[in-house]
Amino acid sequence: MTVGIFNSLNANATTPLPANQGGTGQSNLSGPAVVTVNNSGVFGTSSGTTNSLLTGASSGSVSFSSQAFPVFSASSASSSITGAISTGYVLTGGSLQTLTLPTTFAVGNMIAIQGQGAGLWKLGAGASRTIVYLGSTTSSGGSLSAASRYDNILVVGIVANSTWAVFSSSSSGLVVA
Repeated sequence: MTVGIFNSLNANATTPLPANQGGTGQSNLSGPAVVTVNNSGVFGTSSGTTNSLLTGASSGSVSFSSQAFPVFSASSASSSITGAISTGYVLTGGSLQTLTLPTTFAVGNMIAIQGQGAGLWKLGAGASRTIVYLGSTTSSGGSLSAASRYDNILVVGIVANSTWAVFSSSSSGLVVA
């Protein structure tokens, strides 16, 4: 990514405007980037990758995570699906579809479901895992089930390899088991 160069002294500047004149001193930033300034007025840059998420900042630097909101890239009519991190599923089956959450996941990992099929969907926590929803927790290896065709859900890992929580849902009433 090339940063446009402009200053009031020379609109056709070929070098970046220095920090002491209100610029960053940067001419090129690669990928998604953030320009930072510390208490001494020193500028720095940090770059992420495509679909990276800004996750923190300290001491004049920032950090990025590859954890991104799920991309709805999977459409399935399969009756049994094993979920993948950062993936959204449009479930199209005519009979009940069960998506089982992965057993290995980090805090902040997300998975989403959008119902479309008449058969509804069930989100399984996986062996020895739980899902928290509106103050209720599924039994170990329990599940949440859609109440109507177009119900949707976004879950996020809150305890690595152990507990998922519902971050968002639109439903006439998910069934907790």
